[in-house]
Amino acid sequence: AEPEAEALAAAVSDLKVKEEAAQSSPAKVSEPAEDKIKEAAKAEAKEVSDGPKKSAANETTKNEDGAAGSAAKVCESAEEKIKGVVKEKAKEVSEEPKKEAATSNSATSEDGPSGSPAKKNPKTPSKETDALVQSVEALVISPRLQTYKHLGKTLEDAVLMRLEQEKKDRHQRRLSDTNKRRHVNEEEKPALALDNTALGSKIPGEAALVVKDDEDFTERFKNIVTRINSGNQEAILAGVREIRKLLSIESRPPISEAIQAGIVPMLTQFLDSDDSVTLQFESAWALTNVASGTSDHTRTVINAGAIPKFVKLLQSDQSDLREQAIWALGNISGDGPEFRDLIIREGGLQGIIASLGPRPRDLRITLVRQAAWAIGNALRGKPPPPRAGTQIVLPTLCELIKFDDEEILADVCWAVSHFSDGPEAAIQAVIDSGIVPDIVALLKHPKLPVHTPALRVVGNIATGNSFQTDVILKLNALPGIQELLRSAKTKVRKEACWTVSNITAGERSQIQCVIDSGTLVEIVRMFNEDVADVRKEAAWALANLTDGGSPEQIRYLVELNGCLPGIVKFLAANEDQRVVNVCLSALKNILRDDQEEEYKEALLELDITEHLEALTESPKREVASLAEELLENFGDEDDS
Repeated sequence: AEPEAEALAAAVSDLKVKEEAAQSSPAKVSEPAEDKIKEAAKAEAKEVSDGPKKSAANETTKNEDGAAGSAAKVCESAEEKIKGVVKEKAKEVSEEPKKEAATSNSATSEDGPSGSPAKKNPKTPSKETDALVQSVEALVISPRLQTYKHLGKTLEDAVLMRLEQEKKDRHQRRLSDTNKRRHVNEEEKPALALDNTALGSKIPGEAALVVKDDEDFTERFKNIVTRINSGNQEAILAGVREIRKLLSIESRPPISEAIQAGIVPMLTQFLDSDDSVTLQFESAWALTNVASGTSDHTRTVINAGAIPKFVKLLQSDQSDLREQAIWALGNISGDGPEFRDLIIREGGLQGIIASLGPRPRDLRITLVRQAAWAIGNALRGKPPPPRAGTQIVLPTLCELIKFDDEEILADVCWAVSHFSDGPEAAIQAVIDSGIVPDIVALLKHPKLPVHTPALRVVGNIATGNSFQTDVILKLNALPGIQELLRSAKTKVRKEACWTVSNITAGERSQIQCVIDSGTLVEIVRMFNEDVADVRKEAAWALANLTDGGSPEQIRYLVELNGCLPGIVKFLAANEDQRVVNVCLSALKNILRDDQEEEYKEALLELDITEHLEALTESPKREVASLAEELLENFGDEDDS
């Protein structure tokens, strides 16, 4: 590793010379410096990782932890080296030129002397530099990462994949509110009565909510609090109901104003009003809507001590109250793993399951829907919740999947998908519960919200061991998957291809099932005709087959109309280098067959050598190396 360290040190020295020359416009120094750091880190990552992982590229593509062990050890030492060099380099870049920038910027406008934004804190490395160092710190590729689709990835790939995942995580956080539901004002839903016996009856003369366009909600909440503090029971109930209505406004409800007025602790206290179920219900409804807001809003409800009170309300003999408590707990756990795990520790998940009783079919359908959704939220998110605290959901999910209700079926399937998205033990627990036959049957459900999560469950099971993959094949899942390969929705087709790729990464008997069902023909068609994202997943399915299939199975694939032209087309496009590498590996596997000369002739007619020559210039070393190796195989034929 010494030559690489020396090369990197030379790059640092060269960079410092350029920085000294650029001090006349210090505001611009950091950007090329950070680019240089990124290039040096990538170069270092390539040099360290390429060697030990070339041999791994020919290993099987389904989970084999042993094959990745030695490469992971190399990565650990490489990480320390890269981390140290990049941190030192980032420090040099950020300190020396920016000290002088401090005096320069103080005499200029905020836009800086050159028109670019000035550095307000010149002694602090930029966010981009910090992000780069953090990315390098995370470069170790775990043994799990090196199996299946990540087999043979370089450290550079790991960084790119990490950044891509962070982008997805940010997108998921923006969509986190979709895991919550706000209880809006519904005219058709009657308000609760003032006693415990006539729950659900209409309150005579209940006034409609009036909100002005320029409403001062802060002042309005202050007036409501004053009326509630009067101690008059009718005034208390009227005030809480008005709060509930304000927080149920469909557009921009005044949640922050309610919190600032001290409403949340007051409503939480009213959850204990056992002498007035109506007051409990109205308070629970209002708190549910507070919890439907941001994480800070939800935390306010938690800090007020509402969770144990909601868990207690799950034991109420009033179904309206139980349903509202389930809704509130579902919103809190839907905020993210921290609050989700808190709900589980406080007994919320167990309480929701118990609230359904032994015969969920005897309950109101809206309560069952809320329970199915809330259970799904209790299983959602990364890292997953502790398995010991969530295993209790499986018998209940087995009951709920018998309902002929689209919302319940969809939420049950999502709940099972969250549970099965983990180790083989979790997949086995799902199989042992007996729910898988019902899930497989739902692959053919006509509604997108139902068959989409059902497909995710089947795909998760296919990532398991051979025995677990056999379960879905014996349940005849492939015809349902094949239907979804023709879905109008790109995401569904992509997910279906991903599922097939997990099957073709398995035993030869499982590959044969894909062939016999006609699914492989569909995959080849998609590999040639579908959109880019779907074609990439189809490429994995075909490559996995060439890696683990028998010579007869590989021959069947090659003889399908469009297989070789599709591979050449993908190589000619030369877009996603990772998938190009997959196609090159598949081509290498195909040319090992006894029919090698026949395949070479067909490939030469497709101008394969022209595309391979272009790929030898690929910036990705693995692609270039594999293209050169394949090009040598065509040397004699090309000369002739």
